[in-house]
Amino acid sequence: MISQNIPKLLQSVSRIMRNSPQQPRFDSNYKATAKKLSISLIGGVMVALGTSAAAQAATFVSTNDGKIGKIDPITGAFTQVASGNVAFTDIAIADNGKLYGINFSDLYEVDLNTGVYSHIGLFARDNDQRMNALTFANGTLYGAKGDRLYSFNLQTGAATPTIPTPGFNSSGDLIFDAANNRFLAISKGGMNGSDRLYSIDITNSTYLVLGDLGFKDVFGLTFENGNLFGYTKDRQQISINPVNGEGTFVRNITGTNAEIWGATFQPDPKPDRGKSVPEPSTVLGLLGVAGIGLSSRLKRKNPQITFVSRKNRR
Repeated sequence: MISQNIPKLLQSVSRIMRNSPQQPRFDSNYKATAKKLSISLIGGVMVALGTSAAAQAATFVSTNDGKIGKIDPITGAFTQVASGNVAFTDIAIADNGKLYGINFSDLYEVDLNTGVYSHIGLFARDNDQRMNALTFANGTLYGAKGDRLYSFNLQTGAATPTIPTPGFNSSGDLIFDAANNRFLAISKGGMNGSDRLYSIDITNSTYLVLGDLGFKDVFGLTFENGNLFGYTKDRQQISINPVNGEGTFVRNITGTNAEIWGATFQPDPKPDRGKSVPEPSTVLGLLGVAGIGLSSRLKRKNPQITFVSRKNRR
């Protein structure tokens, strides 16, 4: 990654400054000019690289010991990014990168930079059915408990019943399938204790049993680059066929011994968000501009300086 090569980039800056003018000594004007240009260049490179820090796709899971972690897409390793005194039954991330979590009765916001949980509000009482699923759809945060879907007020935490689903009983997670304008949801009731995958129409609340997963306690659902995945309580990642619900084991999640209770996926930001990762040519272009700028600036300040082409220096 470019960010791992910052020392090399800065060394290139240094070489540009050393190799540009050839004169017996560096006068005060040269030193001052070089210093100003190098500081400006380093700042520009750091800004370009800094915008990519939060621009990478990532899968996050919540655990029953109050932690949130990022899952390595290659190894499946869990790396903790946040921790608190709340065990989230599910988590969901908004288009703006804000992550939200619920326990059975309250809505929280999670700062992924500081790892701090902030309480938003209460949405259920002790005698209510427990909310156990969470997802965003068209900018609205939805949750599921029992046979009903709810929409959340992100300012107060209030949950309003929106989509009744009689016959469906939420047991794991909820995910929005934008391509088909539907929710995919997990419920108990499959053969041999397996969980089932349901499709719920967002417009008329009709639902369809797609099929048995072949796995139980699937508490997390994510769409990762167009592919549907599930995460079980006992730390298994499975791929799921969105047509018939069939689950296939992918890997075990390592790095934690806790139960996985929720999952969400953050895709790469869209180009119009201004957070695209700078290409190597962009950074090298900055370095080239610095060299040209340094040379022309010094020519103006010191007309007597003779420049030697690096191409002909042997």
